[in-house]
Amino acid sequence: MSSKPRVIIAGAGQTGRALCARLYSLWDVVVIDLEAKEGLMPEVTFVGGDATSSLVLKRAGMEGAAAAIALTGRDEVNLEFCRLARQIYQVPQVLSSARQSEQLKTFEELGVLAISRPDSVASTLHSRIGRGKRTTADVGLGQGEILEVTVLANSPVIGKSMLDLSPQAWLVAAIFRKGRLVVPHGQTRVEEGDRVLLVGEPAILPAIADFFRAGESEFPLQFGNKVVVTDPRVREEAEYLADHTKALGISESLEEAGCIAQFPPAPQWLDNVGWGRKAFFQQVESQRAPVLLARGTFPYESILVAVSSGKGGEIELAIDVARMLGVPKITAAVVLPPTLVSGAERLEELKKALQRAVRLGQAFRLEVIPITLSGNPIHQLLEYSREFHLLVMGHRAGRGIKLTRPDVSRLLMLRSKISTLVLCNRGR
Repeated sequence: MSSKPRVIIAGAGQTGRALCARLYSLWDVVVIDLEAKEGLMPEVTFVGGDATSSLVLKRAGMEGAAAAIALTGRDEVNLEFCRLARQIYQVPQVLSSARQSEQLKTFEELGVLAISRPDSVASTLHSRIGRGKRTTADVGLGQGEILEVTVLANSPVIGKSMLDLSPQAWLVAAIFRKGRLVVPHGQTRVEEGDRVLLVGEPAILPAIADFFRAGESEFPLQFGNKVVVTDPRVREEAEYLADHTKALGISESLEEAGCIAQFPPAPQWLDNVGWGRKAFFQQVESQRAPVLLARGTFPYESILVAVSSGKGGEIELAIDVARMLGVPKITAAVVLPPTLVSGAERLEELKKALQRAVRLGQAFRLEVIPITLSGNPIHQLLEYSREFHLLVMGHRAGRGIKLTRPDVSRLLMLRSKISTLVLCNRGR
């Protein structure tokens, strides 16, 4: 793990690339952009996707970042990226370019240092003069356990009382309403426009804040507009998914991909050990959108998520899909291998990941049934998943294959008997 502070840059244009060249020696630089990464130096980590998507920001490592800089060509994108960085992820330093000088005040209201092209010198000097008046983000432990969010008109929490919300690993510490402080009690109800101060566990608080803000499931728009069909055999299942989510139809163009539906490869004997299939795994790992290995087990009336100990986003993805499809509950499963095989620390990580899944479900008013299995992870998950219609899982790209320690996600992709939705994690 790098000892350098991490900076997240939205936009890989000329300014973004020039800034990377200045920062990479002292910073761990991560660049987010919808386009290809040509022109970026090898020392810079590239994350393809929408810089305003929570799952993309999670992959980029926004949690724990020391700085965030918005350099896209659209002020509305820069504003949203900065808002998420400042209010949701509590990034200490947030900066942005602004194409329109009129937007500077909006950036300043977010606590963001913005530099516009026509007023770059003036705004830079102004920020230096007024530095002592800038509001600090170092509140509490500085780990993101305190967040403020504005409740929008379409938020499902409007009209809900504190008793209705029944928070578990978080609470509403204060409500700022029309210029006054409201100290919430059991019967205090949330209103549109409230600025709500949330306190809770850093691992789940960003998702809680998203729910308070609007509460809408967006799948697959956080990745792209369409469900992409790569094989005519998966078209019917792709149409089902598109019809029941916010996808804008189906397509054959990967440039529009919010989800990529493909037919799983024909079984072969090497699938039992996870070797071979180089082209297949390269194709899966090259996609920034989730890949659906369509095996025809739709409609997805029951969903199983294979929980890993990392932060690959499979839990958030499963919850988002379930809410879109109107599935009232999902099952989250971990497999605890023998301590001698995995070590006590690994077992503890898996248990904490399962607890986090349950708490996220509570936040989104979705029942998450925790299941702990024991033994060989591959055999246990393959057998247990037979009772479900959809398996959601994460996959870490570029992971080496060892005969003594097979890659569980690779084997599940090849050997699962049900449709499998795979979210690729490129190591962050």
